[in-house]
Amino acid sequence: MKMTAPDFERTIKRTLAAAACALAAAAAAAAGDAPQTAPETLTPEAWAKTLKAMPEGSFIAGAADHAGLFCNSCHGKAGNADSEHYPSLGGQPAEVIIKALLDYRDGRRSGDARADLMAAAARPLTDQQIANLAAIYAAGKLPAPREAGKGGDAALKLVTKGDVSRNITPCAACHGVSGRGNPNQAVPVLYGQGRNYLEIALKQYRDGTRTSDMLSEMRFFAKELTDEEIAGLADFFATHEGLAGK
Repeated sequence: MKMTAPDFERTIKRTLAAAACALAAAAAAAAGDAPQTAPETLTPEAWAKTLKAMPEGSFIAGAADHAGLFCNSCHGKAGNADSEHYPSLGGQPAEVIIKALLDYRDGRRSGDARADLMAAAARPLTDQQIANLAAIYAAGKLPAPREAGKGGDAALKLVTKGDVSRNITPCAACHGVSGRGNPNQAVPVLYGQGRNYLEIALKQYRDGTRTSDMLSEMRFFAKELTDEEIAGLADFFATHEGLAGK
């Protein structure tokens, strides 16, 4: 059953109330250390140094944190969300998870209710906890396609060929044609993600409210996309496992 936006917002507040209270307390305790303004987006050079300095992750500790920190409330028991409103994390490269959590923790990513909740959840995390969570999600399985393939020829063209007339690079140039992503640049796997999550992400990039892309590339490519094209791309990635398999 699809949820309307108002229903979704109410569900967030109702189902995560207890977790939100705990996270709010942790955030308040750390408020003195929280950045007052969002730091600049990581450069590829800074990201390489940050990644190199991260500790090695522990799968066992990551499993404990996944449950103990309420990650399973949104992302599912095995790291893959049951709802299309939240991203699935299973099978993502560890680098993708590390960058996302650092962006939330260090103030580079915020926006809607989900992002605000994640920022509060990530703020108390240590580098070791982030590495542990990345280890368990990277060892997981990618989500299965949401249903039989859809998306249409227009979405397929944008994925495989882009649109030269609008300076839109093919989505597959960075996100690949299979379930591998691009760990070197922390580019996530999109296949099997929820439509709602993908659609909102693309609109946030297009509108400039999500600014954590290292080279501003997503904001550049998405700014010319129409609502119809965004919906088509979200549907395509949600319902395919990868053009070349896994």
